[in-house]
Amino acid sequence: MMSFIELAKKRVSVRSYANRPMPDEDIVKILEAGRLAPSGNNAQPWRFIVVRDAAIKKKLYEVSGKQQWILDAPAVIAVIADPLAKFKDVERNEYDSLNAAHKTTLLIKAVRDASIAAEHIVLAATDLGYGSCWVALFEQEEIRPVLAVPEHCYVVTLLTVGRPKETPKPGSRRHSLAELTFDERYGRRTAICRE
Repeated sequence: MMSFIELAKKRVSVRSYANRPMPDEDIVKILEAGRLAPSGNNAQPWRFIVVRDAAIKKKLYEVSGKQQWILDAPAVIAVIADPLAKFKDVERNEYDSLNAAHKTTLLIKAVRDASIAAEHIVLAATDLGYGSCWVALFEQEEIRPVLAVPEHCYVVTLLTVGRPKETPKPGSRRHSLAELTFDERYGRRTAICRE
């Protein structure tokens, strides 16, 4: 069994998939990892749409920069942020009457939490021997109709998932911790991380 650090190091973006369908039970395991993600106030503002239909994948391909791996992956998981789920006491008519700044805050929090769920999904896929890739090259106005996503929701990402066609190469160079970490306040270089 891999440690979490080994799993995080193994996860890379895969853009070439073997022509093999994914068993339903594996998709469920991967989605379960997303379901178990943490969220503010335990609101769980994520929704998942599993796409395996070739015609729908073709439409996603068209509105997402025509990236071939969307068509090739046996499954595409759309991760949706629903800001209404973030605050269960806000009814739809109350949400509609909120000012733009408040709606933006709710949306940002929902997107933050849905992103955590998405990363749980890609790590679970890696753990099961699948490859995945985040896709976010789309406009909300174009992608929402393809998946019948309500206007108040936000499509955070499409995750292509499947068996890699070839052994994935290690990911691209990462910044060092010393470049990314500060002590006590932004900009104050840390002494605990060395190059």
